Amino acid sequence: MARDERINIRLRSDVKEEFQQMADELGMTISALGSYVIGKFVRENKKNAALQEKILEPMIDEMVKAFVDDADENVQIAGIFEMMADAVKKRVEMQNRP
Repeated sequence: MARDERINIRLRSDVKEEFQQMADELGMTISALGSYVIGKFVRENKKNAALQEKILEPMIDEMVKAFVDDADENVQIAGIFEMMADAVKKRVEMQNRP
């Protein structure tokens, strides 16, 4: 079994009274409720971080890849238009020669 550690937390008196009332309604001591709430917060925070690693980061990587691919495609298209513009320019120059 894990060894319990002690921490001291300062609260405004009105918050402490509300927290005590919640603990009483749940049939718990204020210390037990505080321990539960902090433990739940830590677990949820870990779970959210793991979820971010598993889902969000790969999704962001895919989005970045899609943007890069689109940018590469746009550069290729721009190159094609540039070649077409050069060809039209040469044609116009040829037509304008005496």
